[in-house]
Amino acid sequence: HELSKSGKMPKAIIVVHSYGMPAKMNEINSICKKYGVAVIEDAAEALGASYFGKPAGMLGDIGVLSFNSNKAITAFGGGAILTSSKSVYERIKFLAAHARESKPYYEHHELGFNYRMSPLNAAYGLSQLPYLAEKIMQRRLIYEQYKAHLQPKGFGFLDEPPGFYSSRWLTTVTLKSGVNPLEIQSKLAQEGIEIRPLWNPMHRQPAYSRLGNYKTGIADKLFANGVCLPSADYNQNLAIKALTLSIEKSVNSCSR
Repeated sequence: HELSKSGKMPKAIIVVHSYGMPAKMNEINSICKKYGVAVIEDAAEALGASYFGKPAGMLGDIGVLSFNSNKAITAFGGGAILTSSKSVYERIKFLAAHARESKPYYEHHELGFNYRMSPLNAAYGLSQLPYLAEKIMQRRLIYEQYKAHLQPKGFGFLDEPPGFYSSRWLTTVTLKSGVNPLEIQSKLAQEGIEIRPLWNPMHRQPAYSRLGNYKTGIADKLFANGVCLPSADYNQNLAIKALTLSIEKSVNSCSR
């Protein structure tokens, strides 16, 4: 509303489905439609997630997926763009192929790039598609096992509202008040267990420090007391139990 009054409306907003949980797309789409702003979904972590039955990445004007090595399906890099607009599709193909004009020789009126995935990477990614649902179920099982062990101990979890289906790319938790995620990270690293703090908010990034922002304090609070837990290859209940015991022990030793 404030930007609308100033006449400096954004061309698009980028909505991130963090850690595989869909954003509140009905509300976001409604606001953007009112002001004529395009919606780009960053669904890099949300392949396999859905929102009221519709897949993440197909909830806005353009969706972006990632096939990085740490995702549910990997092509060892690269990703995909989803859109129902033929004109957007053709424009993306054009820019991703050097912006070469349709002529029998090389001619460029615009700056283009080489963003095309190699056939070998694409073939490896496609070979995993039949197993996507199984991979998502494994991640969701990991979340449920962590929750069963850690929620009674005071750890906070993000449950799914009605209509939301998370890919649970990573299980994330909030820690007890006064516990430093970096201190927990250091202690668990000594046991060979890797955890990481939640995403450092964009407004804290030096590259964007001079830009305006609209903040409520929620992102800062989550960064201050949230961590990502190991979420792959631990689909055995005993392995999760052993992990949670180490995590609980480290947290208790750091509580103040």
